[in-house]
Amino acid sequence: MKVYQLLMLTGLTASLVNADISSYTDGILAKVNSEIITVYDVAKATQPEEQRLRQYFAVNFPKNNGDAQAKFQEELTKLRVKAANEMIDHMVVFAEFKRKGFRLPPRVIEKRLDEIVNRKGGDWERFRATLQDQGQSLDDFRETVEKRMAVEVLLSQEVDSLVQVAPIEIEHWYQEHRSDYSSPPEIRLQALIIKRGGGSEGDFDARIQQTASLVRTETDFSKLVREHSEHFSAENDGDMGWMKVSDLSSEISDMISEYTKGHVAGPVRLNDDVWFVHLADVRAAVHRSFEEVRDSIEQQLYSQERTTRYASFIKKLRNQCFIRTYFEQ
Repeated sequence: MKVYQLLMLTGLTASLVNADISSYTDGILAKVNSEIITVYDVAKATQPEEQRLRQYFAVNFPKNNGDAQAKFQEELTKLRVKAANEMIDHMVVFAEFKRKGFRLPPRVIEKRLDEIVNRKGGDWERFRATLQDQGQSLDDFRETVEKRMAVEVLLSQEVDSLVQVAPIEIEHWYQEHRSDYSSPPEIRLQALIIKRGGGSEGDFDARIQQTASLVRTETDFSKLVREHSEHFSAENDGDMGWMKVSDLSSEISDMISEYTKGHVAGPVRLNDDVWFVHLADVRAAVHRSFEEVRDSIEQQLYSQERTTRYASFIKKLRNQCFIRTYFEQ
């Protein structure tokens, strides 16, 4: 049964974006107490994300070979399984909301409906017509909104309100992860390289001496590289990109006497070649203070604790409910 339903779950892939969603053959994916989740429910919930996923694969895998199709099916299945589990989570939270005897004031629900319709243009008749085109009545939509709000309220009470991040936790995290908030000094090098087997005429040592003389007198290092470097990087003015000072080879590091923009060093032998380097740009080490990152750390720790508390709360509620799934997790 589970294999059959999973095939149904992934089998909708080919026609999801191009066909009317209400035309899909339906099937039960899960039961939560007396409620059910169907293939249609999941496909409808994930339709926008599935369309983006399809567009991504169309752009990045235009040949649509067997590997691409398999990867697409894998990602689609993950998406739908995730949606089905989220629906189960919401169902068990709503069941707990009812078990506790909670009720939302009608005026609160109507206010949320007004907000939704206003975001859609404020035309109630047009909104009703749109719902009808989707096979849904306004009462059905009101019930959906009420359930979502009930879930929000209970999660706020049982999860969000219990999450606390103490100042000492924030400071401890910062001290334990100081390196995450620092960046080391970096330099951007240009290299002029003379190769022993290069195409220039004359003796190798003579070419080195000639280049060294030019380097001392010429202020435009890029021009020198284009005219005299015998390395393919000359086409890009010898640009070696940004490098951490700590990652430089000992030969390069030893030849640079000062890390200031515009400094020229060389010659130095690297294997059979001779290098001259120019510090095109320099970035000093950056360290972000505790005050700069405090809020972001607090938000990170809050999110981590909320995730843990949410998982614990959902696990407890799932254990209290009758749940049967017909798809592979």
